[in-house]
Amino acid sequence: MRFSQLLHEGVRRRANVSVQSPLRIDEHTELQPDLVLLAWRDDFSITRHPGPGDVLLLIEVSDTTVSFDRTEKCPIYARAGIPEVWLVNLPDQCAERYSDPRGSRYDTIRVLRSGMHLTPAALADLLLPVQEVLA
Repeated sequence: MRFSQLLHEGVRRRANVSVQSPLRIDEHTELQPDLVLLAWRDDFSITRHPGPGDVLLLIEVSDTTVSFDRTEKCPIYARAGIPEVWLVNLPDQCAERYSDPRGSRYDTIRVLRSGMHLTPAALADLLLPVQEVLA
């Protein structure tokens, strides 16, 4: 909830924050990521489930699911063309930033730790301290 609040405060009418809501990947696949920043829509996507083209940033917060999120979900997100994924890795106390999707993988992976900041590519002025994201 704390992370969601940080996002809501930071995006203020520039993006919609979706919390554990369906994301339609394709006609056969629908997942429920922990948090998603969606391109701003006045109707908050209530007329349909958002799809990959609506996603600015997708976030998975992982405690016991780190391996599954990294090896199963991230490739699905990359294939769908989701531009940026953050895997908040609670056991290792870090955030993994995935960007530049190509096929079923991301070409750029960066690990950020306490003392560093996460910044979504789509909202370059939004600085989120990693220690607050991990709290």
